Amino acid sequence: MRIAKNSYECSKFENDVIYSPENEDSNIYVLKKWEVELYHLKNGKKIVFDILVPWDVFWNFDLKSKYPTHYAASIRSCYLCITPLEEFLRIISAHPELMLVFMQKMAKRLSDYEDKINSNNWNASEKILYELKRLKKKKSKNFFWKFFNLPLKITHEKISSITWLNRITVTRTVSTLQKDWKIIIWKNWTIDII
Repeated sequence: MRIAKNSYECSKFENDVIYSPENEDSNIYVLKKWEVELYHLKNGKKIVFDILVPWDVFWNFDLKSKYPTHYAASIRSCYLCITPLEEFLRIISAHPELMLVFMQKMAKRLSDYEDKINSNNWNASEKILYELKRLKKKKSKNFFWKFFNLPLKITHEKISSITWLNRITVTRTVSTLQKDWKIIIWKNWTIDII
């Protein structure tokens, strides 16, 4: 018996916008494959506040508004399960044990967001190291990351968007971190955190 009759799965290509503040959206999304980033646009600059990995749940956080407060976009082609909010609420009422799991996931995410906001007071080196460790930890929960021991691959531009630092500061700081042996950058842009 299928509990989510109106849920469906779909693929998104690299850099596809899943939802944005310009369009109504009251769906609940479960990321099944690859990665999605949640971000705001401020003066044309992308400010990423989270990078999601498989089995993360996301949606418009303001359930009173039909318009999301942020953007969600695929980092590379991704696969999603999409459930309308009304159906999601019916599933939760039929299976209240799922609400506890959902609340635990949200509490963890809120704690993570608080840590990210607190890191805003840190210097560039601390901020970059924190975000690299945070991203590596998050990705390491993925089966393929664990099984194949995949390296962390990230560009200076992406580090800039997740740390909210400008690109020049990121390049200089990453160079300093490398000289100080806090990180190792390999030829294929993979990073090891020491």
